[in-house]
Amino acid sequence: MAPLSQFVRLTKSYVPESVSRFNLYSSMAVNGEAADGYSSGEANEAVAAQALVTFSQSLLKAGAEVNDALTQWQTARGRLTIDREQIGELNTSVVTTSQLMQNSDAATYLEVLTAQQALLQAELTEVQDRFDEIQGVMNLYHALGGGSR
Repeated sequence: MAPLSQFVRLTKSYVPESVSRFNLYSSMAVNGEAADGYSSGEANEAVAAQALVTFSQSLLKAGAEVNDALTQWQTARGRLTIDREQIGELNTSVVTTSQLMQNSDAATYLEVLTAQQALLQAELTEVQDRFDEIQGVMNLYHALGGGSR
């Protein structure tokens, strides 16, 4: 017969019985016992299987959030490209209409105002699309785990 000290070394350590926080998040205590007719090993397997399902669902949700944020950002960037082209064309239209009004009777002041109004609306749309782009980047940052909610 061999002494126990040959296989195991006992040391005294001071640790908490349970941890109430992990990575600054509150932890959850899981207590339970096996139902009649089931062993504690089977109960542990069932708890582990449920934890795996919950974890998998969390991963899918996180992936969907990242995908949604990327889509929002990319869509806004595409709209901004179109907005800039439209603003360039409308600027040309305003200048041309103003010159026509000043140099001939081919355009009226109302037409100049209408062209300027269309330009202003396009610029406001560009501002809104820029806001959506920034919001998409912020949503992406949060979806990837940055910041706090």
